[in-house]
Amino acid sequence: MRSERRRYRREQAVAVDGESLFVARPQDKLDAASIQAAMAALPGEQREVIVLRLWSGLTLAEIADVMNVGVSTVHARYSAAVESLRRILEEP
Repeated sequence: MRSERRRYRREQAVAVDGESLFVARPQDKLDAASIQAAMAALPGEQREVIVLRLWSGLTLAEIADVMNVGVSTVHARYSAAVESLRRILEEP
């Protein structure tokens, strides 16, 4: 039970960070081409985690099962991908 609560809290914390990346703000000039280019710049494993999490809505545990890796590996890839996307999309 405690491990489930920890997993839930950890996934919620990561999800908030990832979802805020795609919230439209008036000062942003992002378009589909920019997002597509940024996603293409990611390593394949990071891109796969982003797609499975944000567009497929899978939990980190479900992604780990799909990718046949540990949850901590998925978490690390997701965090790295979100940070990379932020860096790429914030470049002038």
